[in-house]
Amino acid sequence: MKISYDNEPDDLTEFAEYVRANLGELMFDSHNVWSNAPATGLLLVRKGRMQAELCTFPCGVDIPEHRHPNLDTIEFYVSGDYEILCEGKSLGLPIEKMGSFMNNRGVRINAGVLHSAVIGDRGAVFVSCQRWPDHMKMTSIGKDWAGENYWPGQGK
Repeated sequence: MKISYDNEPDDLTEFAEYVRANLGELMFDSHNVWSNAPATGLLLVRKGRMQAELCTFPCGVDIPEHRHPNLDTIEFYVSGDYEILCEGKSLGLPIEKMGSFMNNRGVRINAGVLHSAVIGDRGAVFVSCQRWPDHMKMTSIGKDWAGENYWPGQGK
C-alpha cells in the first residue's frame, strides 16, 4: 500500500509516535531553519536516519504535484486548512474537515508517490516525519523533490 491512515508498526511509525510524544522536550536551534519563500521549515528533531520538520505555508501558495523520490513520510496536521491530493485524487475531505481528521493521525506518503496540496484561507502548518535512506545526506524534505516548484528558486 502506498498511502495509509492506519499505519502498520515499523521504524517510521515508531519515530512518528516518538516525535508526537516528545515535541514539548525538543530543542530548537536557529540554524535548523530553512526557507523557500514563502514557505518556511524548522528541523525539530533527528534520531538516526529519521527526522521531523515543522513546515508552514501561507494561504494562496498551493503545493504543486511532486514526489519525494527517496523519502517515506508521515504528515501530521498542526494548524490551518488544506486538502491533500495523492496521485491526483483528493483524500475526500473538505479543507475545513482535514484538521479534525488528521489530528493525532498522520497521513503516510511513501517515496515516489505523486502528491500535492491545496492551501486554504488560513494557510497550512504540519509536521513532516521522514525516513532518510543511508546513501543521502539529511537536509530538508524540499531537497528531495521531483516535480514543479511552488516558488522560483525553491530548493536552492
